[in-house]
Amino acid sequence: MRRGAVAVGVAVVAVVAASCSPAVSTTQSAAPVGSRTVASPSVTVAGAPVTTTQVPTTQVPTTPVPATDPTTVTTEATTSTTTVLDRLGPVSRALGVVPGGLNVTGVQAIESWLGRPVTSVVEYVPTNSWSAIADNVAQELNGTADGRPGWGQYLSRPGFTFVLSLPLAVGTFDLQRSAGRKAAVAAQAEIASGRRDDAFRSIARQLVAHGAGNSIIRLGWESSGDWFAWRADLSPATWVAAYRRVVDVMRSVDGQGFRFEWGLAQGSATGADPSTWYPGDDVVDVVSVDLYDASGLHAGDQVPAKTQVRRTWADPVGVFEDILATPFGPRWTLAFAKAHGKSFSLGEWALSGGGTVAPTAAGNDDPHFVQAVYDWLASADLPIAYEAYFLVDHVSDGPHNIQDFPTSADVFLKLFGVGAG
Repeated sequence: MRRGAVAVGVAVVAVVAASCSPAVSTTQSAAPVGSRTVASPSVTVAGAPVTTTQVPTTQVPTTPVPATDPTTVTTEATTSTTTVLDRLGPVSRALGVVPGGLNVTGVQAIESWLGRPVTSVVEYVPTNSWSAIADNVAQELNGTADGRPGWGQYLSRPGFTFVLSLPLAVGTFDLQRSAGRKAAVAAQAEIASGRRDDAFRSIARQLVAHGAGNSIIRLGWESSGDWFAWRADLSPATWVAAYRRVVDVMRSVDGQGFRFEWGLAQGSATGADPSTWYPGDDVVDVVSVDLYDASGLHAGDQVPAKTQVRRTWADPVGVFEDILATPFGPRWTLAFAKAHGKSFSLGEWALSGGGTVAPTAAGNDDPHFVQAVYDWLASADLPIAYEAYFLVDHVSDGPHNIQDFPTSADVFLKLFGVGAG
């Protein structure tokens, strides 16, 4: 939703929440609709318990994948194999997912339901410590010691892109307090100064070594929010310097072909103009925004009222227009991408159930939203790098998994499934 992120699921599975997490004093600030952070002592992924402090819960179905490879379809008449992706239109083909917690099994189940492969997976590294990040990337790609598979098996697929979300500040900060905000800027400055070059160089080398040298790096995502330590409004110059430093370091690694993404939330949480922290065309390949069927405000948020949905979901067409028209929101971001000649992506998008935090500020089973997102992307007149549906359900902002919403799921299947145009 508005604060998007899921944390990664590996040995140290910390969460980078998407847009609606409850207030958590030990991490960054409370996240509004869209950021999901769940306090939990453990989580089971593909049958293996993983000890952690915060993990996204997911309701992705775990039905077995059929023996037939969903990336191909065989016609009886010719016994030739035609790539399913070649039969899809550009928006349908660009479909990816945010599965949450190294959930390979969940993605396979979604692919089985769709009858086709997804073309990208968006993952996150822990954001609480540098050592946790160092332990994480190889497991994301290569799997874990206890046998959980990684995404490496997907990298040989035609048209598949691994998208890795990397923070521009690491640690725990109380962003509700001045001291916490100052510490967050100091953490960004630490990256900008080059003190963390080795960490980012190591990440780049691991990606290249595991066949993911062409990944999209979602660097400092949702920078227009106020819930992550890498929020850019606190010191735009520091943020830009940190972003540029990381790009330079990762591009210096032999064999890399990374694309770097400059990404915004579903509007500017403080009203600050994101163009003031645009790091430059030479270090940005993809411009992105996150898009959820939810209003931005819930109890405790400081988001200006002008950024909120003005109409109710009795008027789904009006609500979607409100979402697009959010100041520095989706429509602004798309226009910015066009002006700079960049590819465009939806780093996260999904329906929202509202949950315990904002039960009346979400569309729930809203098929119009699914159709409207598809139509909006189809009319974008820009290359779509990827668009990742957020599959992770969350207590505070409710369900997001498309299969939680039967009417919308029918529309989704027609638009993005194997028979889509």
